[in-house]
Amino acid sequence: MKISPSKMKKMFVLATLLFMNNPQTSNAADYPDYVFGVSAKPGFYMLDLVVNNLGAERPYSEILSDVLGATKTIAARQIMGDPEDITRSKVTAEELTKCEIAFATARVYQTDDATTFANIQSYYQTYKDTDPFVRGNAVVNQLLFDSLCLYHNIFPKLMDGSTLSRALFKGRHVVASTQAIADRISGFLDETFDLAVRGTPLCQIMKDCGSDKSTVHNYTKMYHFLLESMRETATKIFEIGIGSTDPQFAYTMGKDGTVGASLRGWRAYFPNAHIYGADIDAAALFQEDRINTYYVDQLKTDVIASMFAQIPVEGFDVIVDDGLHCFEANDIFFKAAIEKLAPRGIYIIEDIAPRGIPLVLKLLEGISYDAALIQLPTTPARFDNNIFVVFKQ
Repeated sequence: MKISPSKMKKMFVLATLLFMNNPQTSNAADYPDYVFGVSAKPGFYMLDLVVNNLGAERPYSEILSDVLGATKTIAARQIMGDPEDITRSKVTAEELTKCEIAFATARVYQTDDATTFANIQSYYQTYKDTDPFVRGNAVVNQLLFDSLCLYHNIFPKLMDGSTLSRALFKGRHVVASTQAIADRISGFLDETFDLAVRGTPLCQIMKDCGSDKSTVHNYTKMYHFLLESMRETATKIFEIGIGSTDPQFAYTMGKDGTVGASLRGWRAYFPNAHIYGADIDAAALFQEDRINTYYVDQLKTDVIASMFAQIPVEGFDVIVDDGLHCFEANDIFFKAAIEKLAPRGIYIIEDIAPRGIPLVLKLLEGISYDAALIQLPTTPARFDNNIFVVFKQ
C-alpha cells in the first residue's frame, strides 16, 4: 500500500505527540515552556547530561558535541526540523576559542552569584555572536545557559526578583523561604561540610545498613544536622521508597542493592521511633521489629490515601520521599502527605535531578511552609545530589 507524503507527515506528527505524552519517556512530559524558555521541550531531556558533564569538568568541545548529538536525536522525534540541519557552520577557530574561553570562565564560581551570573550571561552572548550552528542555535545556547545556572545553583529570576510569587532568599547552595534558614544551611555547608569526612553517627549507621544516603550521596551529614535535636523524641518516621531490585521498576537499585536499608538505618538512629515504609514493588515489603511497610503507587492519589488509611498513626515526625524521582510523583505525594506531618516535623524530597529543580523551586514559591531547596556539594560530582526540605511549624 502506497502512503502519500501528507499522510506520512500526519502519522509522524501523531507519533511525535504520543512520544511526548508517554510518561515512560520522560519524568514530566508536560513541562511548561516558562521553565526553560525556548529549550523547554528538548531541555528537560538533556539538562541532567550537561550538568553532570560540567561537574566532571569535561572539555568544552566534548560537552558541545554531546549537546549537539542529543539535540539532533530529539529533533528526529519532535517537530524541530531536519536533524541534519542542526550542524556546525563554518565558524572560525578564533570564534570557537572565544566561546571556549567564555565557557571556561562561566564554569568557575566566583565570589558571589551576581559576578558568576554576569560571566554566564557573557558566555551566552559570545556563543550567540559566533552563531556556530545552522539551525537549533537558540536551543543549544539556551540549554547551555540553563545548565551553567543550575550547575552553580543560580536561578536567573532570583537575580531580579521577577515573576516571584513569594520572596525567596539565596545562599551559596540553598534557596530558602527565609533569610534565617538560608543563612543557617549555608553556614553549615560552608564551615562544617567536609567533603572528605563522613563523620556523623547517621553517616556510619546508614553505611552499615547498606543505604546509599551515606555512600553514593552524602545526605546523612545534612540529615544529622537537621534531625539530631529530635533523635530521642521522634516516635514516628515514614519513608516512601524501600528500594527495589526488580529491573521492571523505575529507579531500581539494581541486583546488588539492599532492600529496606534506610528503614533499618532510621530505626537505629531514632531509638524510640516506629518506622513506616512504602513502595510500589510488593516484593520489597517486609515487617520487622519497629518496622512496617505498605504498598503504594505515588502517582495515584487514591492509592496513597488507601495506604495512609492502613497506617494506624498520624503526625509523623519525619517524612522522606525517596520513591519515584520525578517532579510529578514528588508533587502528588507531597500534596497528599504533608498533612500527615506533625507540627515541627520535617519533610524531605531526595534525589532532585537538574531538570526538576526549577519545578521544585516553583513548589517552594507556592507553599506557605518554611522550606529550602538544597544543592549539596559532593565529590565526585553527583548531578542529583539535591534535596527539598520543608519545616512544618
